[in-house]
Amino acid sequence: MDATTAAVAIVSILAAKGCAGLGLWLRHRYRTKVAAGVATDGGLLEWDEQLGDGHRLRVKLTHPPTPGGGPEA
Repeated sequence: MDATTAAVAIVSILAAKGCAGLGLWLRHRYRTKVAAGVATDGGLLEWDEQLGDGHRLRVKLTHPPTPGGGPEA
């Protein structure tokens, strides 16, 4: 293996690891931001994530009752 081939291989591996790390960081940042935004309002955010063949994401958002009871139904 010559020097050029080795350099291309190393740069490709580092780029792949960097992109994977960036993706994980962005995903964690989004989840933290959403959960923090709901928590400051007194709400509750629940999510259920199933990876694999299903690729399912279920999100349940519960907000607190409004002060004064809100509009009558």
